[in-house]
Amino acid sequence: MKKFLFSDTLWGALLTLSALFFYLTGSGIETLELKFYDLRANLRSEAVPGQDIAIIEIDDESVSRIGRWPWPRSRMAEMLVFLSTPTARPSAIGLNVLFSEPEKNADLDLAGRVAWKYSELRDAKKIRETTKGSEFLEFLDRARSEADNDAKLGRAIGDAGNVVLPLFFGVGEVLSKPEPEPGWLSALAAPVSQAQGGLDIPYEGASVTAPVEVLGSSAAGAGHVNVFSDVDGAVRKESPFIPYNDSYYPSFAVELVRVHLGLPTSDTLLKPGEFFSVGKRTVRMDASSSLLISFSESRSYKYYSFYDVLNGKVVPDAFKGKIVLIGPTAQGVGSLYVTPVGKNLPAVEFTANVVDSVLRS
Repeated sequence: MKKFLFSDTLWGALLTLSALFFYLTGSGIETLELKFYDLRANLRSEAVPGQDIAIIEIDDESVSRIGRWPWPRSRMAEMLVFLSTPTARPSAIGLNVLFSEPEKNADLDLAGRVAWKYSELRDAKKIRETTKGSEFLEFLDRARSEADNDAKLGRAIGDAGNVVLPLFFGVGEVLSKPEPEPGWLSALAAPVSQAQGGLDIPYEGASVTAPVEVLGSSAAGAGHVNVFSDVDGAVRKESPFIPYNDSYYPSFAVELVRVHLGLPTSDTLLKPGEFFSVGKRTVRMDASSSLLISFSESRSYKYYSFYDVLNGKVVPDAFKGKIVLIGPTAQGVGSLYVTPVGKNLPAVEFTANVVDSVLRS
């Protein structure tokens, strides 16, 4: 019976009859085709998704116990330090939070202002020191270092060596040459094989919002988290690459697969309108350089609460060798998407589905 449900004969007949009906009635056939895709997606959805993906969610309980979001970035650093231990060591870590501005830190700002004022008074000889070096300024330097959460997170990202960060492209008509991307980001652009007839990707980056330098330059990879919906508002496809300033940048999910496989950027190849490859793995795309996502049932991946992980309530080897995604699911925090398998799919689980689709290709 199941084999008959997926047979080309049945679906061909249904589509033909439906097309005839919508043609005669003047209704939109595009929406109908999308609904048929949704039906098939639900029938094919995996009851047991890939076991090499784990999600650490910033859930309501974590926000309640740790404090109001956004948290100090030292919390993320603590998580990365834990995941970097030999017993927990994942193959790749996707930190699905875009830190595009330096952290606002009152303690760091105060220590900086005090150091500046003290130096001014000392230079004006209104303060006299009896030692060659300034013990007070050394104390302030240590205080600033302890309060600099961006530096802590940057060190944790660098020490882990397998962290992928998100970035976002503003897309639209490019009327003038966009601002240059950071040097660390341009090093992550994918090699491109010229397709016959040119590079037909419907979206082009007009601006880029990237992680701050201290974080981005420490990461093993970075990829865009742009999501494009169909006419009915649902998301069914991934754009694995977006062009920006004559370079082609992979998505967050594609970068996670690359880091998971332990490959350099040069081992990612794009042939627009046909396929992209990550090492020996080739993934077919449609003519618009999009990838149809094979969704699993909602919340079928293994979820762990951020608070529980950070407080030793989860055994470290739960993450050993896996792709670990860290992202918000708490109410009012993060993005939610309408997909064929659910109306409120968190961005972190959306990424898990795309990663799974690439790995199963």
